[in-house]
Amino acid sequence: MIYNNVLEAMGNTPLIRLANMVDSDSAEILVKYEGLNVGGSIKTRTAYNMILDAEKRGLINKDTVIVEPTSGNQGIGLALVGAVRGYKVKIIMPDSVSEERRKLVTHYGAEVILVHDDGNIGLCIEECLRLALEMRDKYLALPKDIRWHFIGHLQTNKIKYIAPFVELIHSVDSLNLLTQINKEAIKNNRVIDCLLQIDIAHEETKFGLDDDSAKELLKSEEFSQLKNIRICGLMGIGSITDDKSKTRQEFKHLRELFNCFKEKYFADCDYFSEISMGMSDDFEIAIEEGATYIRIGSSIFGARDYASKN
Repeated sequence: MIYNNVLEAMGNTPLIRLANMVDSDSAEILVKYEGLNVGGSIKTRTAYNMILDAEKRGLINKDTVIVEPTSGNQGIGLALVGAVRGYKVKIIMPDSVSEERRKLVTHYGAEVILVHDDGNIGLCIEECLRLALEMRDKYLALPKDIRWHFIGHLQTNKIKYIAPFVELIHSVDSLNLLTQINKEAIKNNRVIDCLLQIDIAHEETKFGLDDDSAKELLKSEEFSQLKNIRICGLMGIGSITDDKSKTRQEFKHLRELFNCFKEKYFADCDYFSEISMGMSDDFEIAIEEGATYIRIGSSIFGARDYASKN
């Protein structure tokens, strides 16, 4: 069999019977030999599925930098998958990690950041968190009249860092996330505006709420109890395609769904007024189809340079 890339050869590792471990009349013991897997361990599977899941959620794109604190195999797996899928990867490792592992990660094209932590992964995790909190740090450093919008997946344990200042969260895709945002908004004595992310592309690399799930969320008793968030509109990410008619149809559907929700759930709410859709490759179509927010950072600023922490 001929594979198109190394990830297609992942899996199907052999089961080996351990004949001498037990008596002949005892249980049969089989070992899954993941040492023969692509990347040398089972962690390549988890790394691959993590990246696939992020692609499905629309959380990563060609400009994304994947950052992972690790002491070994997970970082190797992410470096390998990132190389094949086209992502820049930073692996934060304790400086006690073997030279062999460091070289393997860099061989796959990832950057290794060494942290001295006496063999404990804790400081590596802290360094990763430092990078993840870039938005909060920029808020503290920059003028306070900037209006901050959060675009991309928001982990529930990171909400507390942006809740004091974020103006609009574009990508809410679950009632649980809304509930957590509401809790942090209460702590900060404010109301946080949000957009519901709708799955308009229906492709493997993206998802949000489907139309019916969004309707059920808005009709739910749980949602009606959330007094410190406001749903101000919808957000959607179009397919990665050269077919402009397909992109236009997806954006048109989001606008029609917005109009439906406006009439059915937000008729008396002036704040339900936003449609966030369109990025650097398709923002013209998005504007024509009614976008009120477009996300075109790369077209304005170019690809980000992550070579420096500053």
